[in-house]
Amino acid sequence: LTTHTLKTKYSEVPFRGALPPEIASGLVLAEQLEARLPEKALELYARLADVNTRQLHALSRATGQRPAAPPARPPAALPVATGPAPPFATLLREGQIAAGNPLIFGFSNGQPQYRHPQEIKSMAVAGWQGSGKTLTSGYIVACLLLQYPTSEVYIIDPHHKHAESLTTLVKPLAVTPRLHLINPFDTPAILRTLNTTLDDRLENRQPSEPPLFLIIDELARLGKSLSDADFNAFIAFLERCTEETRKANLCFWGISQKWSARNFKNRKDIRECMPSLLIHKTKQGQAELLLEGRAEKKLVQRLSHPGEALLATSHDTD
Repeated sequence: LTTHTLKTKYSEVPFRGALPPEIASGLVLAEQLEARLPEKALELYARLADVNTRQLHALSRATGQRPAAPPARPPAALPVATGPAPPFATLLREGQIAAGNPLIFGFSNGQPQYRHPQEIKSMAVAGWQGSGKTLTSGYIVACLLLQYPTSEVYIIDPHHKHAESLTTLVKPLAVTPRLHLINPFDTPAILRTLNTTLDDRLENRQPSEPPLFLIIDELARLGKSLSDADFNAFIAFLERCTEETRKANLCFWGISQKWSARNFKNRKDIRECMPSLLIHKTKQGQAELLLEGRAEKKLVQRLSHPGEALLATSHDTD
């Protein structure tokens, strides 16, 4: 192949054959980053970071070498968002919500808080009525369907008939067959199905694709409706979500106002089964139950507006 040289404002890049478009666009973006107005710099930087990933893969295809893994993201403290977050439509239009991107769980000091499902494992979503739990959960559902195009999302909602329920909020998304609105009475059956899938994936009897997400709203209410045997089976499933689902590509979200043991058949270990937390405005006692052992308990007192929340995942440190 003939060797060519691509000249940019700051450098010359030798290459053989046709220059992959991923690399060419990255070089163009790098110069735009310097030339554009300051308010465009952040948008261009985000685009450049995405292009950089594609550059590495393009180079690896050209050279036959596998690109080095990116450095691990440093652990983040529990963030408290300040100021209004961009609306969903803006994130979608700007390409931040797009297939292959990590989930944006919120903004802290104007910076998006990214998490991959593997960092979530299983998550407790807490907050009293009107704190923003349902809208947050609806946002997550929409992102899962858009950002993981093969994903299967299962929702169990004891209040599914209510006009302000999670089911009602996400029902327009049910045009895709990948969103499954499960009758609460079928909870034991879907847990058996997912347990079987976990076994098959861990034993390599089937691939760990597509990603599977189980979301249960009004978790405390649902727990009271289950028999003791079915509830014990549910707790066992949650334990598997914490210990095994990273390999099996399955995540769980449980949403509830109350998290005391008496709301879960006196089983306080349900909280221990969910290492990730998204805590909206709630009573300090409920927050302390979930944040037991963490120094950030008092941060809950700073939450004042619907939608504000504390985020802690298994990726974060105490």
